[in-house]
Amino acid sequence: MEWHHFHYFKVLAEMEHMTRAAEKLAVSQPALSRAIMRIEEELGVTLFDRNGRSIRLNKFGELFLESTNRIVLEMETVKTRLSEMSGIETGEVTLGFLHTVGATYLSLFMKHFKETHPNVRVKLVQNNSQALKTLLSQGIIDLCMTTPVATEKNIDWQPLLTEELFVTLPKMHLLAGRSSLKVSELKEETFILLKEGFALRHLANDLLAEAGVQASISFEGEEVQTIASFVAANLGISFLPKLEHLAFDDLVQIPIEGKKAERQIGICWNKEVVETAVVREMKEQLIHYFHRFH
Repeated sequence: MEWHHFHYFKVLAEMEHMTRAAEKLAVSQPALSRAIMRIEEELGVTLFDRNGRSIRLNKFGELFLESTNRIVLEMETVKTRLSEMSGIETGEVTLGFLHTVGATYLSLFMKHFKETHPNVRVKLVQNNSQALKTLLSQGIIDLCMTTPVATEKNIDWQPLLTEELFVTLPKMHLLAGRSSLKVSELKEETFILLKEGFALRHLANDLLAEAGVQASISFEGEEVQTIASFVAANLGISFLPKLEHLAFDDLVQIPIEGKKAERQIGICWNKEVVETAVVREMKEQLIHYFHRFH
């Protein structure tokens, strides 16, 4: 008995009409008849009662149909799982991320992901939060790591981690020995901040405005590591998340006193786009990986 014989029997049992069943299966009627006869010979029973051109499923056929349905369903399930497994191992995914995430958490996650999925092709796109959301809506990227998404019917967002912001100073700065600092104490300082449009810049603007500080800004950049390197060179100070994965020995990061300054980073995806196996795998891996930071 061959695999396609189960399918032939299932269709004939459901239609109880040899000609129509053969047409649906796109096989000749003699070929269908031979397949059914082969099944019956192997089982040692007839599965249909035949009366001229009409056929009816008998009690043996009904029992065999129950088993056939389970076999066909199990085979389809296995085929789907094998297809998904193949897609997970060799698929392609495009991941967008904030400039301020790449040099810290994402680089370590990508190292882990490539070790476990060496044949997956990953394309990375770096941009600000608004641009990433636009690319996601257009279907250009599959996933993106960004700050919370405003209520949009086509986009889902799930938090991954919360980052606290710190006053970031060169080690030689007069305030570098403090255990905490009020933003109002920084009114005479020169700042090095991210450009307008970045979520981290919005947080910095809010901190300064609430403290009544009119900031003197010497440089606006697009990368956390660039900002950090300029601060380390004593060109100004900044508000940055914990630089756990960047080596800057000439920097000090001091907690902000008073209102806690923090931002959420999460993963978002377009609900209207069919999710491939590899995209789903990366999303699940991201959620699992960043759970350690909770």
